[in-house]
Amino acid sequence: MTEFCNQGIIFCKFENTYTGGLNKNTPKLDKQEIQNLKIQFEEEILSKSLNRVTHYLLSKKIEHEIRKTDQIARTAQEAADRIECHLNQIVKSIIFSAPSSDSLVLFLTAGGNFVNTHKTENLLGFSLQKADAQIIRSRTGFVIGGVPPFAHKEGLAVYMDPELLNQSLLWAAAGTPFHVFSIKSDVLLATTKAKVLGFTK
Repeated sequence: MTEFCNQGIIFCKFENTYTGGLNKNTPKLDKQEIQNLKIQFEEEILSKSLNRVTHYLLSKKIEHEIRKTDQIARTAQEAADRIECHLNQIVKSIIFSAPSSDSLVLFLTAGGNFVNTHKTENLLGFSLQKADAQIIRSRTGFVIGGVPPFAHKEGLAVYMDPELLNQSLLWAAAGTPFHVFSIKSDVLLATTKAKVLGFTK
């Protein structure tokens, strides 16, 4: 469970409930006020995540464009439609855990492709399991749907789908589910130091 405090209120993030005031002087709030505080807190977190990615791009002198979408794209196709690009120009950051080493593995995957777990385990020589949302957020610093290819809290082993190199310009999550940034495919490869691997179906 992740808790956060805002103006004397404790929220349980995953249970999505209000657990009470921090002290007897904390004013009682109605449900709408509580919801507004939660939205405000989430916006602050997302803003910090976007700033983190932007700072990384600027520090590496990476040419880029950041765009904001009005709604969360539930699929890579929806993201491509909103950005008006080809499906395989979308970079999906798919994270697995390697139980044998307690490490995370990032697969940069073209929008129209999917990680073939069995094939990839044979190529890498160790087992994989899909990382859950809590692990991803705590160890990368980003929420699912907003995980960028870099600027994570901890180092990840990174593998890149060869299909991405067939696209000159790519679009990847910029730290939030509402922001994406553009990057040249060769620059993404060099920046992430990814190994190109045919891990898709």
